[in-house]
Amino acid sequence: MTLGASAARAAVVRAGHPRMLLNAETLPRIRERCGTTDKATFDALIAQLERERTVRPGRYWQTAYRARAFALAHVITAEEKYARKGLEHLDAALRAHLDAARRGGRGAGGAANWLMVRFRRANYVAYDWLYNAMTPAERKTLGQLIIDVTELHNKRETWNHAYAGGYNRYENELLAGLALAKSGVDDAKAERFLKSGFNFYMTQTIPARCQIASDDGGIAGGMGYAFYNYIPVEAYFLKCWLTATGEDLTARDTSIMNFGAWMLFASMPDGRYAPICDVSLRRNPLSRRVMMMAASLYRDGRAAWLASRSMAAAVTESAFCELIWTDHAVKPIPPDDRLPRGRHFAGLGWVTSRSDWSPDATWALFKSGIRYYGHQHCDQNHFVIFKHDLLATDAMRRVWSTLGHNTLLVFDGDDGAQARKSTDSFVKYRSNIPESDRPGEITRFETNDHYTYACGDARRAYGKKVRSFTRQFVHLQPDLFVVFDRVVSTRPTARKVWQLHADVEPETAGRVGTIIRGKGKLTTLTLLPKDAVVRKEYQRIGGSQGTVARLWNMTVEAPKPSQSELFLHVLYASDTSDSQLPEVSLLEKSGEVGARMELRDTTHIVTFAARGQPAGRVRTVKRGKALLTRELTHTVQPQSAYGAVAPNE
Repeated sequence: MTLGASAARAAVVRAGHPRMLLNAETLPRIRERCGTTDKATFDALIAQLERERTVRPGRYWQTAYRARAFALAHVITAEEKYARKGLEHLDAALRAHLDAARRGGRGAGGAANWLMVRFRRANYVAYDWLYNAMTPAERKTLGQLIIDVTELHNKRETWNHAYAGGYNRYENELLAGLALAKSGVDDAKAERFLKSGFNFYMTQTIPARCQIASDDGGIAGGMGYAFYNYIPVEAYFLKCWLTATGEDLTARDTSIMNFGAWMLFASMPDGRYAPICDVSLRRNPLSRRVMMMAASLYRDGRAAWLASRSMAAAVTESAFCELIWTDHAVKPIPPDDRLPRGRHFAGLGWVTSRSDWSPDATWALFKSGIRYYGHQHCDQNHFVIFKHDLLATDAMRRVWSTLGHNTLLVFDGDDGAQARKSTDSFVKYRSNIPESDRPGEITRFETNDHYTYACGDARRAYGKKVRSFTRQFVHLQPDLFVVFDRVVSTRPTARKVWQLHADVEPETAGRVGTIIRGKGKLTTLTLLPKDAVVRKEYQRIGGSQGTVARLWNMTVEAPKPSQSELFLHVLYASDTSDSQLPEVSLLEKSGEVGARMELRDTTHIVTFAARGQPAGRVRTVKRGKALLTRELTHTVQPQSAYGAVAPNE
């Protein structure tokens, strides 16, 4: 669904300044907070800026942040000294921006990398906040620099993906137009920038993000890039447009609306990002900023809770976030038992499952979905598992090959990996995505108090060498997993290899493998193939931009390939102090295979259809009493947002 765009945009922009992120109506409240609830934050900002007043502006991008910080101090205090220093830094930052735009390109020093996107926002906000302190000549000079930068972007930046992270010319145009509208520098060009930028947001960026997020939330490239640029691109647009025009477009953007839900369910129990796509597991102060954006725009208490447990940034950036993006009326709401244990993110093809909401919970993520444009990997029907630490892991950042993921390799005269398809078809927003661009799909999902179940179909991920590949992934509460794979290759001679990766060397003994990391332990038992060959090897897997992943890989394969093969595994996540393992036995009868698992006073029986449509059954008995007997679903259970009681109600 594309969203309508008005023809004339500058007419609705308020004439006065400031109007980006704050305006004449909101500024008095911010000033009042600087003397009360946010006094410590504001005092720290002023102290930092006093130390930096002697710092000469440099011709580098980061000086834009300093310009914005001095501009913020000026609009709050109205002191001329902060305006003068802010204008010095703004002049230097805009000239550095112009140099980058002349160079063009997306690499370091170019105009369209993720850092420059952030710093140009700071430039245009600083221009707006300092406007009233400028002389007419300064308004003209600095405004013309903004125009020159914007026109160079228009000529040089052709990488204008609707599904990308705001690196294109259109975000630059929109923010430049908001800063310059009705300023007298060049009103015709400001109007043109506004029209072009606004139309791209409303017909390309927002529809594409909403398509991915659906009513669930999520960013296709994973959590790392979501914080760098993807969510801030939308948040700046929504808030700047609101403060500059009074028009509230937040209800049209389900991406930020449900971002808190995605972060809550899909982050690991220790708070680190989901270890999937191009992501680093280092804690990042960008998390706090972005969760503040989601919390304030949508009055989302759970997003506010996520922000409260994220690390803070440096003083000037932290003060900007606290003063501009914090709504103290939104109280943090921690997760609780009202939330479902399993969560399906339909646009992404992610399913998460957990035992509880403690930091020591058992947690898993299973993936099978669309590869939209970038920062995603060839990892359909892949899973990761956490218990105290990440046990079944992923190659992560910039290692796209299937060799670094916990899914099947199918060798047919190649390296066994899934095909890496061009994403050029995702340059522009498409309301309907054809099957050819869907390498994976979650075809079945359900969650309840006893288990979470997902079935992924990844047959299209391997090109012509695979006729079918389904993986049924069952998380039995609290700590057991059953993974059943059915794969049919085009050629009978194609080897099929099951993979499980770890950052530490696994122990292997026959069909049993054990991964121990910190306080967590993952034990895996191969039931099928019956005569499986289990190996382990240390891998160095090359990725893009010189990245190399170093991982241990435990592999399972039949001694001799056949056209159709079944893999059945039981995995048990536990504390290292837990010496008791489940007693596991293979179940086989006409057309069905499965596993019987006995652990302490509970017995689980999970069976699957060996052929035909994916199907199965779960039975749980505790102390001789049947707790559950249930067919695995053939449909996808609907969910939205937090899947339970709405936050901040």
